[in-house]
Amino acid sequence: MTEHGLREVEAAKADGRWERAYAGSKEMVIPPDLQAAIDAEPKAKAMLETLSAQNRFALAFRTHNMKTEAGRKKKIADLVAMLKRGETPHPQKKK
Repeated sequence: MTEHGLREVEAAKADGRWERAYAGSKEMVIPPDLQAAIDAEPKAKAMLETLSAQNRFALAFRTHNMKTEAGRKKKIADLVAMLKRGETPHPQKKK
């Protein structure tokens, strides 16, 4: 990494951006508030169990990127409704 890149990493660590950055797809987990909302809806929960890794990551990523609590709650409600309808963020083959 260049010296400039290292300075940017250090700046991100200092101001909190580093901790807020999303995990890679292998480390990403469904956030607890999203998981609780999905668990409360049997159709959404059943749909979650059929999702590919790509679609699970998409749910977590979309929730993670919300800037406000109100936005996060709305996004979670929208994602749960999508799952209840049997829809996925990205097309996938049926399991």
